Amino acid sequence: MIGGGPGGYTAAFRAADLGKKVLIVEQQPVLGGVCLNVGCIPSKALLHAAKVIADAGEVPGVSFGKPRIDIAAVRKAKDAVVERLAKGLASLAKSRTVRVLNGTAEFASANSIRVSSSLGAKLIRFDHAVIAVGSSPIRIKGVPYGADTARFFVLSDSPPDRDVIWSEEGVQGAARFMQRLWRLVNEAADAGKAAPQDRPATFGADALTLRKAAHGALDRVSTGIERLHFNVCLANIREFANELADALARARSNKSAPAPDLSWSLREAAIILVQIFSPMMPHLAEECWQRALGQTGLVSEARWPQIEPDLLVEDSITLPVQVNGKKRGEVTVASGAGNPEIEAAVLALDAVKQALGGKQARKIIIVPQRIVNVVG
Repeated sequence: MIGGGPGGYTAAFRAADLGKKVLIVEQQPVLGGVCLNVGCIPSKALLHAAKVIADAGEVPGVSFGKPRIDIAAVRKAKDAVVERLAKGLASLAKSRTVRVLNGTAEFASANSIRVSSSLGAKLIRFDHAVIAVGSSPIRIKGVPYGADTARFFVLSDSPPDRDVIWSEEGVQGAARFMQRLWRLVNEAADAGKAAPQDRPATFGADALTLRKAAHGALDRVSTGIERLHFNVCLANIREFANELADALARARSNKSAPAPDLSWSLREAAIILVQIFSPMMPHLAEECWQRALGQTGLVSEARWPQIEPDLLVEDSITLPVQVNGKKRGEVTVASGAGNPEIEAAVLALDAVKQALGGKQARKIIIVPQRIVNVVG
């Protein structure tokens, strides 16, 4: 039996009950496959927490304090459930004398497989084989989209405490965005093939801008996941996807291979992008992780990327500028600029000069980090 997920171990146990000598080959350290170890149980732990929070806010006449999410405790509870179920499966296998061999299998002949693991390779001969792994998604008639598309739409449409209003247009938009993610990751991976193995000592302006966008998105999505604000996470992922697309467009316009620092940054950005959307779109993420980025193992088991705090510091800010209550443009100033510098930069804008019609500004109101209002 190649594959120890729900389909594999149930078929193996049935074969053993019929008197067959059975061996299960499973790449996970315990039986249960992706469902138990990666997908179903871990996902349900988060969904259950979100449901409890939502239900607590809907009880008439009862109020609770603001919920505090302890991700470590949730993970510990999830691990305990996985361990309990894994022990149960191991006991069922032992009682039926079903052997379990950890590793990945490939056919050596019509009646033999080669199982590879950290301990080496082993040749297994068999009379009959059942492949219960590597299934491919199919489109169900009348349901043209996959699970990731539905999950993306539901999570991005509303916060957990609100009902989702199904929209065909919204689902189509989710499907288009997923296709765009696939193209972006593949293009960034191609651009990063020539990237140096080690992190460059310095980064040029384009590479630094992209790295700031990547680590900023990583920081915001990490915070959003901890708070179960998945709709906010997906909004940040959309924004970062746009920034990555802009970086790739600039790289293409040079009509030459990207510089080593930019190539390295493009690959880093693609890896971060896949990891931050993997909790919401796991199937797409696994495809991108292995097929596009050439990574080994599962993205769901990979270490979460580390945020570089220095990249979260903004050197400049862009403020919208209004004249007499109507937006006329934007001004970019140093993040530490004082009011005199901001006022001078605003009054130098052609759009502001035209709106004032040659008159002097009577007042300039600056809302720090937010907006500039000019009164003519």
